[in-house]
Amino acid sequence: MNPFAVAGGEVWTFTVPLKSPFVTALGSKTQTTNAALRLRLKGGAEGYGEASSSIVIKRLSPETLARSLRGLLTRLRGRDVREIEPLAADIWRLCPDANAAAAAVECAALEALLAARAIPMAEWFGGAQDSIETDLTISAWPPRQAAEGALAALKQGFRTLKIKVGTSDKAEDLKRVEAVSRAAARLGRRITLILDGNQGFHAEGALRFAERALRLGAAVALFEQPLERGKLKEAAWLSRRSPVPLAADESVRSPAEALEVLWAGAAEVVNIKVAKLGLRRSLDVAALARAAGKGLMIGCMQESARGLSPSVHLACGLGVFSYADLDSDVLLDEGRGHGAAVLGGRPFSFPGEGQPRGGFTREGPILRL
Repeated sequence: MNPFAVAGGEVWTFTVPLKSPFVTALGSKTQTTNAALRLRLKGGAEGYGEASSSIVIKRLSPETLARSLRGLLTRLRGRDVREIEPLAADIWRLCPDANAAAAAVECAALEALLAARAIPMAEWFGGAQDSIETDLTISAWPPRQAAEGALAALKQGFRTLKIKVGTSDKAEDLKRVEAVSRAAARLGRRITLILDGNQGFHAEGALRFAERALRLGAAVALFEQPLERGKLKEAAWLSRRSPVPLAADESVRSPAEALEVLWAGAAEVVNIKVAKLGLRRSLDVAALARAAGKGLMIGCMQESARGLSPSVHLACGLGVFSYADLDSDVLLDEGRGHGAAVLGGRPFSFPGEGQPRGGFTREGPILRL
């Protein structure tokens, strides 16, 4: 018997409410329903993967993701996870239209391999550091609610806040930025802001918005994806003129797209999300950005703490990220989550207070392995 061969596993969906509505320029959610799998090797080692549903790609429903996970799990049965590079390539070849599912299976396969070998995932990626500091997201709430959210975050120790902007009411967006800045000033705290446009601006409007935010005294460090993905000429124009650097998020769904963004000069920072790129492709995108002299950000979708673990380990292992947006576990109310088995197996439960959170602990903004 080959202990490193894929024996099978389980797939299920689960729903977790958000502590507060998650509101962006692209829509809003009060809960997330994700698909997950547990991949098991013949030697008994297991790995976990999670595919987060998205406001942006509505066709990738939890049910669609679960079907993709089941199909991949079946087709990988008998494969040796020690051949992780060709295995990862085959996963993406077999599932080109559901990248969240492919990413989840790749994460599960690598986690199972490393569990069998007793190697921490962060060490596999280089072991550069054992902790990372993350921001916290402030949704596109009314200014007063945004200020209250900012105050709560600052009291938890967060020093960087990411604010959702780019809605149809740009004046309200600006008031939200001002309200968060003033809330920090009332506490006597200095904070760094990231503006997340979620593709909600045109180039000239984004330039004016960034300039006005700075005139209000907001300490804006980054403007993430203000323009619609694919508008690389406009993004390059904006990048040359913007008083704050641009970050590409929705524009980068593959290494090929990352190369297009970098070649066009459309961003100074690239946001890597394991939930949509997987691990191997995340490494490729990181290498491309660094070769181009650009900065790196690591982000997330709406993964549970368990699903966020590969991103935390990748970030700590590489140690090359100037910005971190790994806050999904803070935004979710995992204590009220519930799961439904799709393919048998043991019941799934979320970690409670004081229980392991998928290979890391959280102390406010600090994620520690």
